[in-house]
Amino acid sequence: LPIKKTELRTSKFLTVFLLSAMSGILAYISLFGTAFFAGDTLKMMGVTGLSIGAHELVIYLVSIILISLLFSGLLLSVTIFSKNLKEAQNSLYPLELFVTFISMLPMFGIKASLNYSLVPFVNISLLFNNVLSSNINWLFVGLTFISSFVYSILLVLLISKIYNQED
Repeated sequence: LPIKKTELRTSKFLTVFLLSAMSGILAYISLFGTAFFAGDTLKMMGVTGLSIGAHELVIYLVSIILISLLFSGLLLSVTIFSKNLKEAQNSLYPLELFVTFISMLPMFGIKASLNYSLVPFVNISLLFNNVLSSNINWLFVGLTFISSFVYSILLVLLISKIYNQED
């Protein structure tokens, strides 16, 4: 039986999302597992005050899921026009460079403000930065989560529209 377009786009999106989310969660476990088991070593190196509570853990996990949704939608919306794997990889390189650059903006002194909570990728990067420094602004967290989710939904709708136009 031939596969329906809806099933095809859903399976592609879910595959990319699940692999992305698993990768992010494993990196998360690795990072905090290392910090947990190397606590004494970190103290000897002068790193103090690194405490991660339940709120921070939940914020990180939700952020990883949202960034995975957002990036999956973005990847599929760009690669949907590619005819082969090489063309898809070439079309993703500028996107990866751009996302990497805007995610590094907090390193250059950009501080979290409500305006930045609406900028994709920058908002999650600033959120991670704030949570790690125990500076949680719940309004910023809420706006970041909502805006990232809305952008993800818009990208899924865009992918659906593109797939429906194909013949």
